[in-house]
Amino acid sequence: MVESAATGWINVKGNDWTVEDNTGADSVKNGYQVHQVYPGWGIGNVFTGNRAQVNGPGYGIYVQSKRLQTVVACNNVVSAAGSGFSTIACSPA
Repeated sequence: MVESAATGWINVKGNDWTVEDNTGADSVKNGYQVHQVYPGWGIGNVFTGNRAQVNGPGYGIYVQSKRLQTVVACNNVVSAAGSGFSTIACSPA
Protein backbone atom coordinates (compact mmCIF):
# COMPACT_ATOMS: atom_id res chain seq x y z
CA MET A 1 0.00 0.00 0.00
CA VAL A 2 1.23 3.51 -0.86
CA GLU A 3 1.32 6.01 2.01
CA SER A 4 0.00 9.51 1.38
CA ALA A 5 -0.55 12.74 3.30
CA ALA A 6 -3.90 13.12 1.51
CA THR A 7 -6.88 12.57 3.82
CA GLY A 8 -9.67 13.52 1.38
CA TRP A 9 -10.48 13.68 -2.32
CA ILE A 10 -10.62 17.47 -2.47
CA ASN A 11 -8.95 19.77 0.08
CA VAL A 12 -9.86 23.42 -0.46
CA LYS A 13 -7.44 25.95 0.99
CA GLY A 14 -8.31 28.97 -1.16
CA ASN A 15 -11.21 31.43 -1.02
CA ASP A 16 -14.63 31.51 -2.71
CA TRP A 17 -14.46 28.19 -4.55
CA THR A 18 -17.59 26.25 -5.49
CA VAL A 19 -17.18 22.47 -5.31
CA GLU A 20 -20.16 21.10 -7.25
CA ASP A 21 -21.44 17.79 -8.64
CA ASN A 22 -18.45 15.61 -7.76
CA THR A 23 -18.49 11.94 -6.78
CA GLY A 24 -16.01 10.19 -4.53
CA ALA A 25 -15.70 6.76 -2.94
CA ASP A 26 -13.37 5.10 -0.45
CA SER A 27 -11.39 7.70 1.49
CA VAL A 28 -8.80 7.07 4.19
CA LYS A 29 -10.47 9.77 6.31
CA ASN A 30 -12.83 12.51 4.97
CA GLY A 31 -14.48 13.00 1.60
CA TYR A 32 -14.19 16.74 0.90
CA GLN A 33 -12.29 19.16 3.16
CA VAL A 34 -11.71 22.85 3.86
CA HIS A 35 -8.65 23.98 5.79
CA GLN A 36 -7.19 27.33 6.70
CA VAL A 37 -3.44 26.97 6.35
CA TYR A 38 -2.72 30.72 6.52
CA PRO A 39 -4.82 33.55 8.01
CA GLY A 40 -7.26 34.96 5.47
CA TRP A 41 -7.41 31.77 3.40
CA GLY A 42 -9.95 28.92 3.19
CA ILE A 43 -12.88 31.36 3.45
CA GLY A 44 -16.26 31.52 1.69
CA ASN A 45 -16.29 28.16 -0.10
CA VAL A 46 -19.48 26.34 -1.19
CA PHE A 47 -20.18 22.60 -1.48
CA THR A 48 -23.29 21.66 -3.45
CA GLY A 49 -24.62 18.57 -5.23
CA ASN A 50 -21.66 16.33 -4.34
CA ARG A 51 -21.81 12.61 -3.58
CA ALA A 52 -19.53 11.04 -0.99
CA GLN A 53 -19.44 7.33 -0.28
CA VAL A 54 -16.66 7.72 2.25
CA ASN A 55 -16.32 4.16 3.55
CA GLY A 56 -13.95 5.57 6.14
CA PRO A 57 -13.76 7.04 9.62
CA GLY A 58 -14.17 10.75 8.81
CA TYR A 59 -16.84 13.15 7.57
CA GLY A 60 -18.41 13.48 4.16
CA ILE A 61 -17.51 17.18 4.25
CA TYR A 62 -14.99 18.32 6.85
CA VAL A 63 -14.76 22.07 7.53
CA GLN A 64 -11.95 23.00 9.91
CA SER A 65 -13.87 25.86 11.55
CA LYS A 66 -17.22 27.67 11.37
CA ARG A 67 -15.18 30.89 11.09
CA LEU A 68 -14.37 29.93 7.50
CA GLN A 69 -17.92 30.85 6.39
CA THR A 70 -18.22 27.72 4.28
CA VAL A 71 -21.64 26.71 2.96
CA VAL A 72 -22.46 23.00 2.83
CA ALA A 73 -25.72 22.58 0.92
CA CYS A 74 -28.19 19.97 2.14
CA ASN A 75 -28.31 18.49 -1.38
CA ASN A 76 -24.91 16.85 -0.88
CA VAL A 77 -25.30 13.09 -0.40
CA VAL A 78 -23.05 11.35 2.12
CA SER A 79 -22.95 7.66 3.01
CA ALA A 80 -20.71 5.41 5.11
CA ALA A 81 -18.91 8.32 6.79
CA GLY A 82 -17.96 7.16 10.27
CA SER A 83 -18.10 10.66 11.78
CA GLY A 84 -21.18 11.84 9.91
CA PHE A 85 -22.38 14.20 7.19
CA SER A 86 -20.31 17.31 7.99
CA THR A 87 -18.64 19.22 10.79
CA ILE A 88 -21.10 22.07 10.15
CA ALA A 89 -24.87 22.08 9.63
CA CYS A 90 -26.10 22.02 6.05
CA SER A 91 -27.95 24.91 4.39
CA PRO A 92 -30.80 24.72 1.84
CA ALA A 93 -29.45 24.55 -1.71
